Amino acid sequence: AVQAERAGADYLGVGAVFQTSTKTDAKEISHAILKEICESVNIPVVAIGGIGKQNIEALAGRGYMQSKRYSYLQRSRNGHMQSVSMSC
Repeated sequence: AVQAERAGADYLGVGAVFQTSTKTDAKEISHAILKEICESVNIPVVAIGGIGKQNIEALAGRGYMQSKRYSYLQRSRNGHMQSVSMSC
């Protein structure tokens, strides 16, 4: 993460923070690792992987989320991707 920031990254996508059906080969990272990454850089860190309305609150209140408003993409029943926003 630090190396990516030094190389000029604008933000980091970190995950999967939860099991995801879209990338079956993705390995989950612990919330402790996510927190460590967030604390080690000065650029935004975007948690990715398996985030939805059923588990997003597990990321809130842990000291590593910078906003109380979150957005994520989910596949709708008709198969299209949709953006969902919520406040925690």
